[in-house]
Amino acid sequence: MAQIKIRNFPEEKILTLDAMARKENLSRETFLRLRIEKICDEEIYFEREKKFKKIVNSVTEIISRNSEILSKIMEEMNGNYRN
Repeated sequence: MAQIKIRNFPEEKILTLDAMARKENLSRETFLRLRIEKICDEEIYFEREKKFKKIVNSVTEIISRNSEILSKIMEEMNGNYRN
């Protein structure tokens, strides 16, 4: 498995991370791994959400156009029945 090293990270931030990890009964390594995994998962989620919204918008436009066409067809059919 790959390793990540962070150089020149402020000591006070390390102490904060250690305190946060302790609150969750985790080691610093486990705490950071879980947080980094969450960041990666969120990015994947946001990309999928963008794609989904694009698809929904396309489908909505298609349904709207189809509804307009159906309305015109219905009007023409009603006009033909009256004659």
